[in-house]
Amino acid sequence: MKDGRYLSNRGGTPLFLSVILREKKDMSLKSATRFDQALARVCEICPVCSQARREQEGIAFRIVRNVEEGICPFCMAYERIHGRKAHEPSLPYT
Repeated sequence: MKDGRYLSNRGGTPLFLSVILREKKDMSLKSATRFDQALARVCEICPVCSQARREQEGIAFRIVRNVEEGICPFCMAYERIHGRKAHEPSLPYT
């Protein structure tokens, strides 16, 4: 199709898809409230989630990976605030 909606941007992503992704990213930033920050903080100090982020294997990792999707509100808030799953390793401070 030759119309402008299907042209790709510099990164090779189709233009219409990049607009959708940008809107989704903006939406997630707007939905992060102070309450979400408080819930995410609980996940940050949770001993099971901390172990899963640190070790990347074992029973804690499997529990967090399976629970974070739709069960634990703290893990879901962690993903909204930090942009990564609760079991993924933390980024090192630079």
